[in-house]
Amino acid sequence: MAKKKRKIKFIPINQIEKIGSSEQVKSKIKNIEQNSLESINKTETKIIESSNKSEKKKVIKDEKEDFSICIICTENVLLYAVGKCDHPICYKCSLRLRLLYGTKECPYCKTELDNIIFTKNGKSHYEDYNLSDFLYTNKEKKFSYETEEIKKIVESMEKYLCPEEKCSFIGSNWLNLMNHTKEVHNKFLCDICISKKKVFPYEQKLFTKEELFEHNNIGDFDNKSFKGHPQCGFCSKRFYDNDDLIDHCKKNYEECQVCKQLNKPNQYFVNYKTLSKHFNEEHYVCSHPECLEKKYIVFASDIDLKAHNVNDLNIYIIILYLI
Repeated sequence: MAKKKRKIKFIPINQIEKIGSSEQVKSKIKNIEQNSLESINKTETKIIESSNKSEKKKVIKDEKEDFSICIICTENVLLYAVGKCDHPICYKCSLRLRLLYGTKECPYCKTELDNIIFTKNGKSHYEDYNLSDFLYTNKEKKFSYETEEIKKIVESMEKYLCPEEKCSFIGSNWLNLMNHTKEVHNKFLCDICISKKKVFPYEQKLFTKEELFEHNNIGDFDNKSFKGHPQCGFCSKRFYDNDDLIDHCKKNYEECQVCKQLNKPNQYFVNYKTLSKHFNEEHYVCSHPECLEKKYIVFASDIDLKAHNVNDLNIYIIILYLI
């Protein structure tokens, strides 16, 4: 008997608070899940009875799913993005997955979707269309648009639209948009966020000078989970998150591997000179000339150092014996 795959609901970061406060959306999602389970129980026995019609029955099961609400952002879908697996999602989430996260997988069934059709008809099937019949396409991205209006809507997502409400300015690039927001609105974009945050230009947040300072140092008042962009203690450069900061430190500074063994990771030093000082103050350094030359023969405890010295002494005795 075929088993129903467990749905995974993907929620963009910038919509978490909005979704969390919407009981109506939660209720709709619960109803969708209940309806889905009922449809599976009714159709699974029919699929077993006739293997020749199994593919047709699976299509019927999918038709009973309610795709009027996007399974990722849980918003009502006004414009659908459909692939060969016939699991439509809203066009914004489809573009976000493909253009910002670099994945072509269907979030529902994980099928790789090379071509996407953008349509307002959520009940149509991918196989109902002939890609060669579309007048409006993007061959590079393998997008097909049902109408010219839909094409304009989809393409506007990538444009450098001003995030300020009621402002229709479209920049030619990030620098042009940043100059516009500064000169016209006296507001600023976070240069770290525009390079790393997985949102489209119009979704970026604008800050006053004071708000931008707080954003970088302590976070945003309307997002308690964000604590600001961490700063490197050596070069003072800020990074999008702690993972980016750690990557920077690994590439540019010396990490104490002994501390790491003692469950004290991410202990970095600006150069070997400061790391060596740390070795002598906090750990146990082998004083043999050969070990000092190797630089990193350091131990977490006196017992480990003595064991190392005994082992080296045994090797020395064996060498003398062989000579």
